[in-house]
Amino acid sequence: MIKEKSANKTVELAFSSFNELPKEQLYPLFEEFLKFLKEKNIPFPQNQPGIPLSIFSTRLSILEAIVKYLRENKELSYPEIASILKRNPGPVGVIYRTAKSKFLPSLDVSSQVTIPLTIFSKNLTVFESVIAYLKAIGFSFRKISLLLKRDYKTVWTTYSRAKKKRGVMHE
Repeated sequence: MIKEKSANKTVELAFSSFNELPKEQLYPLFEEFLKFLKEKNIPFPQNQPGIPLSIFSTRLSILEAIVKYLRENKELSYPEIASILKRNPGPVGVIYRTAKSKFLPSLDVSSQVTIPLTIFSKNLTVFESVIAYLKAIGFSFRKISLLLKRDYKTVWTTYSRAKKKRGVMHE
């Protein structure tokens, strides 16, 4: 119990200085931290709700697939989905109906690899957020393009655009 309190205090002190940093400086630190965890073989918590990578298909856009998954599999309302994705709730219903008309069957949710629901921001598109997250945890552009069923160049270009938006010019 004493060791746990001491560890919690250390973590609290370490992270308290992050509150003073602007977001542009936090993103590169976050990416470095994820790389560190991966190098040390520290597992990511698997009990967090997430979006399975297997839902992505060539028929639906990344946004459409995520909205369809959250609506049908997690039974979330449009405002709840909009809140998670940091988007306006109005278009979410339109996006869902479009996705449903394009792809009627249920999505494949068999993947063990998931994308946390906390990665989305107002500054990046949903696609940029997904690619930036997968890249930050160590996936190559080739692997990301295979997982998301998108062209390699599209993935690279989208990641490059996300880096520019976040102010990360060198990697």
